Amino acid sequence: MVLPISLMIFYGLEPQDALALPKTAISSAGIDTRRQKTGEPLYHPLFEPVSDALAKAPKHDAITLCANSWGKPWTYNGFSTNWDKLKRVLEAEQKIQPGLTLKGLRHTVGTILAEMGKDNGTIALVLGHATEAMAKHYSRRANRSRQASAAIVDLEAEVNRRKTKVVKPAEQI
Repeated sequence: MVLPISLMIFYGLEPQDALALPKTAISSAGIDTRRQKTGEPLYHPLFEPVSDALAKAPKHDAITLCANSWGKPWTYNGFSTNWDKLKRVLEAEQKIQPGLTLKGLRHTVGTILAEMGKDNGTIALVLGHATEAMAKHYSRRANRSRQASAAIVDLEAEVNRRKTKVVKPAEQI
């Protein structure tokens, strides 16, 4: 269960995409696949939390990367049922906020990218959206105050740079 959740948390994969991800989409360089819904290409380099989850995942014969305890590909309903059980435990331990959904993990990735200052094109690329409008939707709750403050600091510096310098006439020197 850790591996598919890792794919959703760290890459913002749609639950259906994470569960259907074929083993062939993974190499030492990363994940190379396409979104089922849009057909948009997805490439994500592997980084530690995901590579650790891959290394610890039980071996199985399913063609998908993620498999249930019987070694069969997860169905969305089966995974969702198990997620709900795990979610209740994590909420009780106050490790996650109540109401977190699998789809919400995808929105979280979009929000974090926007708060990092990434543009909608980059967010669309990471999430595999066909349009920047969808990236904007997924990042709409981002707190952009840090970006706005930085922009104002830059604006102030530019305004000061553009100020007309007063030059004294030669006879007054």
